Amino acid sequence: MTSVKVTACRNKPLMLIIHKSWCGACAALKPKFASANEISELSNHFVMVNSEDDDETEDKAYAPDGVYYPRILFLNSDGEVLENIFNEGGNPEYKYYYSEPSMSKQI
Repeated sequence: MTSVKVTACRNKPLMLIIHKSWCGACAALKPKFASANEISELSNHFVMVNSEDDDETEDKAYAPDGVYYPRILFLNSDGEVLENIFNEGGNPEYKYYYSEPSMSKQI
C-alpha cells in the first residue's frame, strides 16, 4: 500500500478511510467528514488517506474485524494497524465504523 510508505516517510501516523462509491453509509458520512472541525484537527496529527473502490487493499490486516464499509483505521508510522484505536461507543461487531465525525474525539 503506497500510503503506508508515505506515512513512513513523514514519520506520522495515518488515518485510513476505506469506503465504496456504492455504499449508502459511506455517502452519508462523506459530507459530515468534509465539514467537521474534528476531522480538520485530526489532519494536523495524521496523514489522511481515502481508499475508495479499487484502491482498497486485499490485505486482511486492513480488515481486523471483517470487511464492511466505511471503516476507519489508524496506523502507526510503520504502517501497522493500531487495533486499540476503534469506536468504543459503536457496535462491537463493527469496531472501526464511525457514523459521525464527533466519534473520533476519543482518539
